[in-house]
Amino acid sequence: MASPAFAWTARFVAEQFGVEEDLVEEIASMAMQPEDGRIFIIDSNDDNSPSVTAFTRDGIDYLRETLGDPSSCYYRLSPRP
Repeated sequence: MASPAFAWTARFVAEQFGVEEDLVEEIASMAMQPEDGRIFIIDSNDDNSPSVTAFTRDGIDYLRETLGDPSSCYYRLSPRP
């Protein structure tokens, strides 16, 4: 299997799903592992520099399933059509 060539930021994914970025960040930190498609982007050698959460296609699929699953505690927080 090829390595992912693209990643999308939590801000971008939140905008696409119509949810708050904080919700996407919470799901990433509480429920996702790197093998689920969550990665961190480091943009500085400074140890105090914050990382940026990003997602591969698998990560976006994971978030879509989590936000759309009625048994998920995050379901009630995502907008319904």
